[in-house]
Amino acid sequence: MANIYLNELDQKFEEIKKRFDKPRDAKDRKTPEYREIDNEMKKISYWIDHTEDITKRQELIDEHKRLKKAIHKIPCHPQTNKKFTFVRYAYDWLAGVCGTKEECIALKAEIADFLNKELKLTLSEEKTLITHSSEKVRFIGYDISVRRSQEIKGHKVKNGKWRKSRSLHLKVALTIPHTEKIEKFMFAKKAIIQKDGKFKPVHRTALLNQSDIEIVEQYNAEVRGLLNYYNLAVDYHTLDYFCYLMEYSCLKTITGKHKSSVRKIIRKYKDKKTWSVPYETKEGTKRVRPVKIADCKRGEASDIVFQRTKFNWKSTIRQRLKETCLYKLYNTNLHEIIQEQKERKKQTTD
Repeated sequence: MANIYLNELDQKFEEIKKRFDKPRDAKDRKTPEYREIDNEMKKISYWIDHTEDITKRQELIDEHKRLKKAIHKIPCHPQTNKKFTFVRYAYDWLAGVCGTKEECIALKAEIADFLNKELKLTLSEEKTLITHSSEKVRFIGYDISVRRSQEIKGHKVKNGKWRKSRSLHLKVALTIPHTEKIEKFMFAKKAIIQKDGKFKPVHRTALLNQSDIEIVEQYNAEVRGLLNYYNLAVDYHTLDYFCYLMEYSCLKTITGKHKSSVRKIIRKYKDKKTWSVPYETKEGTKRVRPVKIADCKRGEASDIVFQRTKFNWKSTIRQRLKETCLYKLYNTNLHEIIQEQKERKKQTTD
């Protein structure tokens, strides 16, 4: 319903974008200060290649290095262009403005007036904030910001050569809100407790009645869901600690079920470098191991979503029933009834 009703808001955003955007002129792609040093470096590079005197050539190289350090501290692009961009998910939306704060205030008032008059909706003043791009903004579970980094890194250019530049500067970064999302999730699932300021994995009582394979799959589904969702985050590697806590909570849950120890469970299910729980299929015995961060890490095929392991859930139920006295008693009584019927049938035939 939000996508249908707020289509009018999307059209309003498009109207603002066409009116607000002011592309940078071709002549003003670089600031005068940056252009001056850049031209000087090009001249020095020419004379470095065409100077035979070793002493003069070394002086030119030193001057080129000095200018190269200086140019990295000067803004390359002028702040003359204006740009408006937006994204909406259901009733949550985020707008990015390349402009002044006064222009942002005017745009916010225009959007609020449109929502009030045209769609009869009220813009929440508490949630609709004007925030500088260097500060983090929460949107659909991610913290979004624009980096201000002067770090110089090497990267490949079109001709295959390497070039050093401020490649992270003014780049949009998606980060994970660990406290509000990851830690809150683990506390809600009762997988960890906090003791002396540190997180400690604990067993989950609600899963103790399930089989070992079901316990591992339950944890894997939860871990895989978060790993796949936050695959775009620049600090994705920090979820490795989350995987560790969930894995040991899984081990402690299996330990609590069997009234054993973590070391014994790992020894029981040891499989090469890690541990995994076996299960039977039509193709033979297969194993399920706890999900690691590398299993869902993005690569060339970042759109792949790891699916749940498929196995026969009914077989595990039968195995549990076989362990109960009721099932054994039922089988025994059934066997006796069949034998009696066979004897009666035989006597009647005789």
